[in-house]
Amino acid sequence: MLAPISVTLSGLRSAYRATLQVRRSSYRVLFCWEGKRYTYTLGKVGKREAELAAANIDRLLLRVDQNLLAVPAGANVVLFFKNDGRVPEEETPAPLAITFCALRDRYLAAHGTWRWKPARSARSSCI
Repeated sequence: MLAPISVTLSGLRSAYRATLQVRRSSYRVLFCWEGKRYTYTLGKVGKREAELAAANIDRLLLRVDQNLLAVPAGANVVLFFKNDGRVPEEETPAPLAITFCALRDRYLAAHGTWRWKPARSARSSCI
């Protein structure tokens, strides 16, 4: 098993540190925010791409510390840092499928009840 790889931006304090961990040929990023450790899996990516992802977390942590970026209250911290400092929009659920009977019931409730009467044809009025 490979040892964890640490990536830091040059000249920064050790507070800005995202660590890479290799597990079963898959990378994951570990970082600390407000005293808690967070992780997310990158998957089977190249070493360079994993290092860039860890460096991006370091950059975002620095920007938050410099008050150039703020983590919104109640936001998912991992998703915030994973999405480059943006809170992802919540997906709206797809509308539920409606049956014909339910559609008919809604229509009748909105427009009132009525009774269908067949139109009189020319033949029926003739003797």
